[in-house]
Amino acid sequence: MTWGTTIGLKWAEGLHNGGTPVIDYTVFSKDSVVLEWIERQIGVVGTAVTLSSFNPGVTYTFRVKSRSAFDFSVAYSNEVSILAASNPAQPAAPTTQVSGLNVIIDWTPAPDDNGSPITSYKVFIRQNNLIYSEELVNCNGSLADVMVPTQCSVPISVLTASPFSLPYGSNIYA
Repeated sequence: MTWGTTIGLKWAEGLHNGGTPVIDYTVFSKDSVVLEWIERQIGVVGTAVTLSSFNPGVTYTFRVKSRSAFDFSVAYSNEVSILAASNPAQPAAPTTQVSGLNVIIDWTPAPDDNGSPITSYKVFIRQNNLIYSEELVNCNGSLADVMVPTQCSVPISVLTASPFSLPYGSNIYA
């Protein structure tokens, strides 16, 4: 898993422990720029770890070694490469349409998720003082009026009330 500058890893225990139980693991990584293996985390107890301080948009390769009372394993685990997520591309400007007593806000999904699936969008509406505020009530994905992941409906009464102060019947623009 990847969350911006943080990457989570999970692995299975090796098939053979050399006759003594595994005490801990060491996680190694290299990036697609430097290509030199470094010890990323020493003394990992269990078969999962969350690591941080990665550069978004860079691919990192990981491998693991186990340690028992005897010594470190001779071989490394299989290698796995992970792209550290970065911010998704900007979606196209939204469009608006008046439909009855609502304004339908519609947008095209971002063209690239940059390595991490897009799970939600935030809708910001410009107030009459030219400051944008996030629309949390009607476009937060939890209400029935969010029709599809790239569309939401805001009552005109919300937009004609302070702090938006749009006179009823005003043109509404994205």
